[in-house]
Amino acid sequence: MRSYVQLVPLTLLVACSPWASFTYTVPADYTLPDRVTVLAVVDLPEKPESDAAADAMVDVLTGAPNLKVIAPAAARQALAATPLVRGEPFGADKVQAVTKSANASGVLALDRVEVADDVTFEERVETTTQIVRERPAGCSNCTPQEKEVQIDKAVVYAHRTATVTTGWQIYAADGALLTSWSTSASAMADGKGDDTSEARTNAGNVTELARSAASAAGAEAAKHIAPWTNTATRRYFKCGESNLRAGHKLAKRGDWEGAVSLWKVAAESQDPKVRGKAKLDLAVAAERRGDVARAQDLAAEAAKLLDKDWVRAYAKVLTSREKEQARLADQLGTEAQGPKKAKKAKKAKGSDAK
Repeated sequence: MRSYVQLVPLTLLVACSPWASFTYTVPADYTLPDRVTVLAVVDLPEKPESDAAADAMVDVLTGAPNLKVIAPAAARQALAATPLVRGEPFGADKVQAVTKSANASGVLALDRVEVADDVTFEERVETTTQIVRERPAGCSNCTPQEKEVQIDKAVVYAHRTATVTTGWQIYAADGALLTSWSTSASAMADGKGDDTSEARTNAGNVTELARSAASAAGAEAAKHIAPWTNTATRRYFKCGESNLRAGHKLAKRGDWEGAVSLWKVAAESQDPKVRGKAKLDLAVAAERRGDVARAQDLAAEAAKLLDKDWVRAYAKVLTSREKEQARLADQLGTEAQGPKKAKKAKKAKGSDAK
C-alpha cells in the first residue's frame, strides 16, 4: 500500500500571511529631567570628525519633539568665551558658564572621537577584452587588422573601513552630569588597482570616510535622548474565511477602517481558528493606528486560539511596545493609553471585538 504526502508550496503559505508596514515613534533610551529642555551642543575635540558628528546631532535634535537645541554658532561662541584647556575635564564651572552665555538649560558635550582605519586586500584574476591590431601571418606588407582578444589579468582590490567612536555627556545647568554614552559607526569604500598601492589609493580618502562614519555615529547617538521614528512590518492573515479575504483586499488598498469592520464580523465566527486569525488582524490594525494596549489584548487572545509561534511572538512584542509607550508619554509630556483605559475601551461601543 502506497502512502502519499501532500506538499503545500512555501509560496502559498507565505501568501496567506501578508505583511503590513507602518511607522511609529520609539522613546529615547534616556529620559531627561524636566529642568533640561534646551541644549547647547559643544564640540570639545574640534576635529573634522567631531565636527561632523556634532553637526549630525544638531540636525536630529532640531526636529526632536521633546527638546530645543541652541544654534551651533551660539553654542560655539559660548564655548569660546569659556576658559577651556584641551584635555582638561569639562567641569561644573565651565558648564554653568556655557549655559548662562547660550541661555540653555543643559549642555550636550561631545568629548571623545576616535578613528580606526582598516584596509584589507584581495587578489583576483579578471578576464578583459582588448582590441589589438595585427598583420595577417606571413604578410609583412599587409594592413594591420583589428580583432578582439581575451586577456586574463591579475588585479588587487582594497577594502577600506573607517570606524568612528564618539563619546557624549549631558550636564544640567548646575554642572551635574546626567548621562554619558558612546556610539560607533563605520563607512566603507573599495578600490581597484594593479598593485596594493594603487588599490589603496583608489579605495577613497580616509578623512572623508571618517567624516561620513562620524556623521552616522552622531545621528545614532541622538536616539539616546530624543524619540525617533521606526518602521514596523507586521504579519497578518488573509486566507480562509470570506471576511478575512475581503478585509485584506481593503487593507491592501489603504482602507483599514473598512478592513476592521469585516474582521470584526470574522471575530464572531464559531470557528476558533477564524476567530483567532481575525483577532490577530485586528491587533495589527490597532497597533497601526497607535492603540498598542488594545493591540496587545487582541494579540494575546489570538495567541490562545492559534498554535503559532509567530503569533505568540507578536503578542510579546506588543507587551514591550506598551511599556515603551508609557516611557514615550513621559518624555513628550503626554498621557499614554494604559491597561485600564484599554479595558474600558473593550466595553465601549464600537470596540474591535467582543
